[in-house]
Amino acid sequence: MNIYQSKINFNDDFPLRHPADVMKLDRLGSFHQTRLSFSRQLIDELISNNWKTEIIKWNINSIGTGNAVIKISSKQRIYSLVVFCHQINDDERSDRVIAEKWDMTFSLFLGIPSKEELDEMSKNLKIQELGRHLPKQLTLSRANKSVRVFNSVLNNLSEGKQPDKKMINNIGYLVRTTAVYGNGKFGIADYLPETTNNPLNKPFQAEMLTVYLIRYFSIELVNYLAKEKGKDKSITLSNEISKHVGVGNATGLGMAPFLIKLLRLELVNFPIAGMKEKLIMVFFKKCSFLSLSTFPFDIHGLLIGISNNVVIPPFAAAFVSLSTVPLSGNEGALT
Repeated sequence: MNIYQSKINFNDDFPLRHPADVMKLDRLGSFHQTRLSFSRQLIDELISNNWKTEIIKWNINSIGTGNAVIKISSKQRIYSLVVFCHQINDDERSDRVIAEKWDMTFSLFLGIPSKEELDEMSKNLKIQELGRHLPKQLTLSRANKSVRVFNSVLNNLSEGKQPDKKMINNIGYLVRTTAVYGNGKFGIADYLPETTNNPLNKPFQAEMLTVYLIRYFSIELVNYLAKEKGKDKSITLSNEISKHVGVGNATGLGMAPFLIKLLRLELVNFPIAGMKEKLIMVFFKKCSFLSLSTFPFDIHGLLIGISNNVVIPPFAAAFVSLSTVPLSGNEGALT
């Protein structure tokens, strides 16, 4: 199928723009999240049910290695982000999937891990796919620092100065993930068995919660290291600037040359066309807005699902971006 052709029936009732006008990289890159985006669903859940974050273990030294546990809880649920920070050489830092070392490794854990469980994860999280993982681990992830931004923010805070907001906005993050695995991959837990009243049963919510907590940890880490370096003259990153800090995403790098070089943009066109058709039907009162809920939008407006009885190819899931957007400061309550 040519990327400029479409199976959509263009007629007066549904005046859709032609794919040649819509399916351009500059337009796709400008998509914004919606109320059905994975990240928005997560933030709505965290705020509506008053989830709280708490650092319950912080065993990280002045050079930034060690481990930490961050608890996040509502009245009904408790999860923990288990973090291990490693010291690696600059030439070992790679965002490629074949990398074997990372600045940080993570796992979202069901409940609060015991000492024995932490000891087990300390051996296996650092080797990621090669490790033997516990059934309470809901996700598996790793990240590298943006060395330029991280060091600049660290140095400024240690000297009692806030970093350049323009630099933060240009880069957007202190750390970037190179993988966020979920749903049973590499022996971690499958989707939770409860079928009702579980916010993580929705698509990609466990992964999005992992990334949100990685963002939280990255700000806490740079504040801590600045305090260790600058002592009394150090300050913490302001809430105003913290709102501009997200998490970078280096996953799925191989998809970009696949799409561009081999002109496979029709794989993106399927979900985009499905979204556009539904929106047009809503505008022309052909269906209710609630029908859109059957299409779980990701944070850049793409969706994974079934549109017009056309099954979206499985590797379309690679387009799901796991970068967060700047949503709040780093206060304990997610408000």
